[in-house]
Amino acid sequence: MLQLLLERRQSYEDIASLLGIGIDEVRARARGALSEVAGTDPDREVALTDYLLGQADPIGRADAARHLAADPAANELAAKIEAKLRLLAPGARLPEIPPAPAPRRAQDDPSAATRPVASGGRSAPGSISGRQRWLIAALLAGVAVVAVLALIVGGAFDGGGSDSNAAAKGSGPTAAADGQVTKAVLRPLGDSAGKGVALFARVRKVPVIQVQTLGLDPLAKGQTYYVWLYKSENLALRVGGFVVDEKGRAVTQLKVPNEAVALVANGTFKKIDVTLTADADYRAALATARKQKTLPALTGTSVMRGEITGPLVGAAKQGS
Repeated sequence: MLQLLLERRQSYEDIASLLGIGIDEVRARARGALSEVAGTDPDREVALTDYLLGQADPIGRADAARHLAADPAANELAAKIEAKLRLLAPGARLPEIPPAPAPRRAQDDPSAATRPVASGGRSAPGSISGRQRWLIAALLAGVAVVAVLALIVGGAFDGGGSDSNAAAKGSGPTAAADGQVTKAVLRPLGDSAGKGVALFARVRKVPVIQVQTLGLDPLAKGQTYYVWLYKSENLALRVGGFVVDEKGRAVTQLKVPNEAVALVANGTFKKIDVTLTADADYRAALATARKQKTLPALTGTSVMRGEITGPLVGAAKQGS
């Protein structure tokens, strides 16, 4: 939900139409997601949900900015949420948080003497819920995997050799990670200058593909880069989409259905394909697929592709 809103710049109305639910329900889910990120209701004083997710109207944006410029606690909360959203959606265009107001001095605040204080002199915080711990762990895991991705990209493209040669040249963490993970080194197709890596991983037992790219062309309005599990032009499964910065870089994490992981394990999907696709074309393909009760066809121009290698490949056959 957050990646659709932030990286693909979808509106509440777009997602409501896509999921077949009401706009109020979409907003409630988005508010619930930010509540998990923040550990508290982001809209308790001002509508931070709409403001941070780019859904506020001009009046709502002005009200939120004015409140954040005057309230240190709300400003701190907004900055906290924004920092975590940048991890979840690196390609997002997040609003600028106004400068925090100067904190009030203790002698100017008569209530300071009666506030509960924890050991070490800090105000006693609320307890952290299990879902907050889960989210923090997931975020930390995501950062760790991104670090591994950077190492793999550096080794895999060193000297322009094959995957196995690059792994042999690598050392330390690069070589170790190269031998333990299932990945696809993404190489350019056609006129594309893009390259990257797609790494299969698990975040809190949820299968994901971590994708890191370099050198892709900037997106025009209404375009998205899509990641596909690929067998042929006639058989591909879209995993998700992402956007790039002005230098063609992206780091994103896409959830993969367990059924799709099984199809990689049994050898049905042997490659990862990345396409440059017009959103309107994909929506048309999706509508056709729904009528025909089939998978949406591979849509757009393939700009990168790589063979999936690692312990996951052939795992189904080995276990049979």
